[in-house]
Amino acid sequence: MSIPIVDASHAIVGWTDVEPVVERNRLRHREAETLLGGPIHCVEIVVADRRQMAQAGAPPGWRTTWRCLALCCDERIGSIEQIGRFLAEPGA
Repeated sequence: MSIPIVDASHAIVGWTDVEPVVERNRLRHREAETLLGGPIHCVEIVVADRRQMAQAGAPPGWRTTWRCLALCCDERIGSIEQIGRFLAEPGA
């Protein structure tokens, strides 16, 4: 099972097998932060493509859409300066 990485519109832009971690009250995942260009958070998405459903953990033969958690860009961060400060933190 892999974790989807999604953009602000919740379109899948990547996958990871590495679990995110919580550091200082923030969800951190180096690959997702790099791919999405800044801080991340977790969202629920609905996957309809059978191959993507299987990759996200749906059991073999699953026939309906699959709901799962995904790593998403944190659109709550308001400015380029804030994102720059976040990425400059140790562990970014």
